[in-house]
Amino acid sequence: MSETPSPVALVSGGSRGIGRAIVHRLAHDGYDVAFCYRSSEDSARELEKEVARLGRRALPPASTSRTPTACGRGSAAPRTNSAPSTPS
Repeated sequence: MSETPSPVALVSGGSRGIGRAIVHRLAHDGYDVAFCYRSSEDSARELEKEVARLGRRALPPASTSRTPTACGRGSAAPRTNSAPSTPS
């Protein structure tokens, strides 16, 4: 029997401020969280570790939201071994 996959949420601007708090809350509530960030890569990497400590996966994109495809259309590849998403 296969394990039920965890729900996944996408948060734009997730590495600081309100977005960071939302990422924490979603992870605490059992979601794996994909998030975008504009310029704070160190903060994004630290948040990724914090989410992992909650037992969830954090999936920040490899590029920042300054790149047009990084967040809004879901076409950026996350820094994980999972398959990339396909645009709808």
